[in-house]
Amino acid sequence: FAQRHSDMVRQLVLICPALASAAVAKDLCMPLLLMWAKDDLITWFSGTKVYQENCPKLTLHVAERGGHAILPHYLQPLLGFVEK
Repeated sequence: FAQRHSDMVRQLVLICPALASAAVAKDLCMPLLLMWAKDDLITWFSGTKVYQENCPKLTLHVAERGGHAILPHYLQPLLGFVEK
């Protein structure tokens, strides 16, 4: 949705997403908060590279541990991002 309707999406938050397509990531031109744990075994942390190389308005929040989960300490970066 965000890729096809970037005119309607003001901000985007992704938490350890499965998307690994540079073609899709290139179209995500809105401010993007990406949160990922380095020890995620479901969607590997190396997937951040696609976003770092293709999303100019990217903010990356990295957790050392947490696996593939929405972590409590993601709340503060999320609130700060949404308030911008």
